[in-house]
Amino acid sequence: MTDCAKIAELLFPHIQKTPADLEAQYPPRQLPEGARVTRFSPSPTGHLHIGGLFGALADYMTARQSGGVVYLRIEDTDKKREIGDGVAAILDGLEAFGITFDEGVTKDGEKGAYCPYTQSARVEIYQIMAKDLVRRGLAYPCFCTAEELAELRDRQEREGALLRGYFGKYAKCRDLSDEEIEANLKAGKPYVLRLRSDGDEARRIVIEDMARGKLEMPENIIDEVLLKSDGVPTYHFAHICDDHFMRTTHVIRGEEWLPSLPKHIALFRACGFRVPKYAHTPQIMKIDEETGGKRKISKRKDPEAAVSHFAEEGYPAESVKEYLLTLLNSNFEDWRRANVDAVISGVKQELSAHFRRTGRKVAFGVSPFGIWANRKSMSAGSLTGGLQSFFAQYADTRGWVKKGWIDYIVPQLYWPFSMDVAAYAALADWWAETVKGTNVNLYIGHGVYRLGE
Repeated sequence: MTDCAKIAELLFPHIQKTPADLEAQYPPRQLPEGARVTRFSPSPTGHLHIGGLFGALADYMTARQSGGVVYLRIEDTDKKREIGDGVAAILDGLEAFGITFDEGVTKDGEKGAYCPYTQSARVEIYQIMAKDLVRRGLAYPCFCTAEELAELRDRQEREGALLRGYFGKYAKCRDLSDEEIEANLKAGKPYVLRLRSDGDEARRIVIEDMARGKLEMPENIIDEVLLKSDGVPTYHFAHICDDHFMRTTHVIRGEEWLPSLPKHIALFRACGFRVPKYAHTPQIMKIDEETGGKRKISKRKDPEAAVSHFAEEGYPAESVKEYLLTLLNSNFEDWRRANVDAVISGVKQELSAHFRRTGRKVAFGVSPFGIWANRKSMSAGSLTGGLQSFFAQYADTRGWVKKGWIDYIVPQLYWPFSMDVAAYAALADWWAETVKGTNVNLYIGHGVYRLGE
């Protein structure tokens, strides 16, 4: 029988604080009922991705609309992929698009009562929780070498195991005796710390995802790594501790994290933490020019993957944000039709001021989506609505000219789906020629549009 308290002291003799100390240091937030606490938590591995801006906007809007708090956390535990100016690139990208945070990492340091907001500065917190898990028999040291782990994977393949990973009968170090653990430590053998999973592959978890509804998934049975051999936590363990002690109520993240949801719920429960609400959003896709199919936007292949691309090409920040809102909320187009004069973050006035500073004209297209065009060609974007939308909304929007927000109103070109591709291409060519040289390069409202030169 393992003496868990003894093993915990052997592994973490320098850790004297307990989870109770952390609970006192980072108490629950005093916020109005219904207020949501969200976080944007990028890794400093490169420029701010358009998908990151999409997520940050979701976090920002969720917190703002509920009277809650949104904070910026930097997740820098993967030092191999980190770049020197990664944090600065993230902050510059967010600043360019007007995303501000109540707490977290800033250009002038960190602000907020739940500091530090950088994971590499929170190692003690993770080790306090890791020691407690060992003490309670929910974590153990694993001394397996890379070669042994490779042999384990080969064995699972030979045996036709349905799941690959460190679990059950394949978890060689799960049941080491106290004497074996102590001997390995005295010999200086490197180790990682693993969760002792109590999951059962026959059981399933049920969770209500705020974006996808009811989800049912198999329980986690993998003995996940919590701390790497250098004592630094894995992402999975670190963000669990951070979300709890920063009192995050809602986690909004991309759908690529859905396969990790069972392990994250298992970690929350092992630590004795309340599981936050989750919303898994779709990834931003694009049409591949070669295959014609949809694919993820690539950092390596697509310049528009970096938010800096839009600033460099002259797209006003508020226009990009308005477009992302149409992707984030399927009801946004209907809302915009019904609230054509509504201002989101002062979009119309701010864009008007921006373009007048540059000496450009400002026009407004009243259909929900229009034409995406770069400097040399025009291509179809997501096209809905129609000329009827223009006539229906013209009476409401013409007052904007009198207010000085815009110079004039123009109908947006749309794709009537009964029209074949060749006819539409001819229509698009005509429209591009029509606006050429007019100095109209933006429709304010429902997306990002570049027209003319």
